[in-house]
Amino acid sequence: MERRMINFAAMLLAGLVVWLLTRGMMSSEEVPCALMLKKAFQACQIYAIENDERFPDAEHWMTRIQPQQPIPLRCNRVEEGVGYAFNDNYSAQPIPSSGDTAGTLIFDSTKLGRNEHDVLESLPKPGRHSGSNNLIHTDGSLETR
Repeated sequence: MERRMINFAAMLLAGLVVWLLTRGMMSSEEVPCALMLKKAFQACQIYAIENDERFPDAEHWMTRIQPQQPIPLRCNRVEEGVGYAFNDNYSAQPIPSSGDTAGTLIFDSTKLGRNEHDVLESLPKPGRHSGSNNLIHTDGSLETR
């Protein structure tokens, strides 16, 4: 129940950001990376709900979640491209149960194209965010490392 409330609160916050973007009050460059990752996670959740409780396939993950993600995903610390990758270990896999250990789903990446994916090999070194990287886990928690 607590997890659902946290996810609901995150979805409300994300909805506010979308509203601000559609009103021209905020550009995608101004949206912090952590919030972009939360939006990507929420879009993956919606995709999974509509697709047998499975995450999108890694090769097409951004394309698959695009209908649920109205603003372009892009780390605000990259000048061109996207800057995120999807973990191959979760490609088209079922959403883990609430008791399962959460793994990294989407993360900062040195790969800048759309639909980038690997198994955390492309984490920037050093990280883009004050020497750290942002990662979103399968339970929606955000990690900075």
